[in-house]
Order: sequence, then C-alpha cells, then structure tokens
Amino acid sequence: MEEKLILGLDVSTTTIGIAIFKDLGDKGELIDLNRIKPKPFEKSDIPEHDNILKAHAFNQYMVEKYAGLKFDKIIIEEPLYSSNNIYTVSSLRFFNGIVSYLMWDIFGVKPDYISSSDARHYGLPETTGIRPKNKKPTRFGCLPMKISGQKIDKKLVVLHQVGKRFPELKWFLNKNMTIADENCDMADAITCVLGHMSKIGKWTSQTYSLDNVIDA
Repeated sequence: MEEKLILGLDVSTTTIGIAIFKDLGDKGELIDLNRIKPKPFEKSDIPEHDNILKAHAFNQYMVEKYAGLKFDKIIIEEPLYSSNNIYTVSSLRFFNGIVSYLMWDIFGVKPDYISSSDARHYGLPETTGIRPKNKKPTRFGCLPMKISGQKIDKKLVVLHQVGKRFPELKWFLNKNMTIADENCDMADAITCVLGHMSKIGKWTSQTYSLDNVIDA
C-alpha cells in the first residue's frame, strides 16, 4: 500500500518553512522538516521580478530535493489579507500564488489553504482561550496581552508548543545564541498541516499544557 504523504508550506518572501508528514490515518508522523531562504540568481529593480526570481530558486530546490516524492496533499498557509502595509499584503499574495502554481506543476496536486488563525486554533487548540473581559474564545486568549509592558511573541508560543509535540526537533540558533527566525517558519509549516487535517476531521488534535511557556 502506497504511503500518503502531506507537504506543508509556510510561505514568505524571506523564508519558506517546509514540513512533510506521513498520513497514519487519525494522526500524522513528521518525517522531514526544512526551510529555504530563496535567493534570486540575478538582481532586479522591479519587486515583482525579484519575487519571480526567488520563486524560481525555490522551484529548483524542491525539484532537486523532493521531486521523487508523491504527495497526497499540499497545504499552504494563506497569505495576509490585512496589514498596515498594503505593499506587503500585495507582495505576499503575489509570491504565494507563484509558489502555489509551482507546487501544482511539480507534484500534480492542487494546494489546500488554511489561515494562520485556523491553523493555530485547530492544530494547537490550547492556544485558544477566553480572556476575562471577553465572552467568546479568541486566539491566544488563554494568555495575557502583555507581561511587564511587553507584548507576547505569538510565534514563539507556537514554536514552544510545536516543540512539545515533537521533542526530537533541534532548532537553529543565531551566532549570538538567540533563536533564529527561520525556526518559526518551520513551526508554522507544521502547524498548518496539523490545523488543516484536524479542521477537515482527518486527524485527532491533541491538547498540550501551556505551562512554562512564559516565565513572568
């Protein structure tokens, strides 16, 4: 019986997180986790061309590394639909569209999409909660808005909770021994697969404690 594989992508113009799962029926087994910082092979003064060149670099990477695999599903985190920076939204959607087409072209699978909000809600259910002043559950409502005047970094919370689910993972550090941003892209790629498969009722989502995520 042929194994069913699922490819999850967290797409940004800086780093693309890549997660591959084996579908075990009611849950998934993470079999590969990676990231790529696509670099254009030539300089362009036109932002759209720059994104096309980055997508080309990503396409080459995926062909060289994963072309022999057959995916049952490809799940991509949706780009932002609202932001204070209209250019950022436009650029992300443009790049996401190119990557989506390339994945369909390489692997012959039409991508599915999930918002970051739904990915965390369904994939990391413990991150959804109700704050004292709210009546309905909200994303990260289980955590305070700020601690000692500092906003909570939601991406680090996601990274921490993904690490609880996959304790064998080893994260990358910067030269100054701080957590590299690319870890968050990889964690988001994992979360979008967990979230999508839970949302469509294929996998059973587990809830993990949020204890010790933040030392107040």
